[in-house]
Amino acid sequence: MVQPLWPWVAAWFTDADHKVIEAEMSRPTKPDHALFVRGKWFNIFMTMAFLALLGIGACRIFSLPAALNLVLLGGLGALLPRAVYFQPEPAYFVLFYLTWVACISALMQTLSGFTASLASWVDSLI
Repeated sequence: MVQPLWPWVAAWFTDADHKVIEAEMSRPTKPDHALFVRGKWFNIFMTMAFLALLGIGACRIFSLPAALNLVLLGGLGALLPRAVYFQPEPAYFVLFYLTWVACISALMQTLSGFTASLASWVDSLI
């Protein structure tokens, strides 16, 4: 993920008076703990929303067992174990998946305006 993107996302969860003091960096403070809890819940909700949308989209294309297999393996195997920490990997995996879907769609020569704009937007983020 591009270096400036993750600090920008993490800045959404900080308080206005949150300060980082170098002498206190060895142990987390209460504002640091609150920041990590808010970031952790953001990762969990973002991951669950993506998995719900992925499941709805997969049910339109695949059979129900295949869609459940995709959502459960993708969710339990890749996304949810990393979503419980405040780190950029879940957002990176979601953006990478969206880029992959846009590329497959482009290779199938069904590149619509929405798919092209989605691919260029996601590519600018990664």
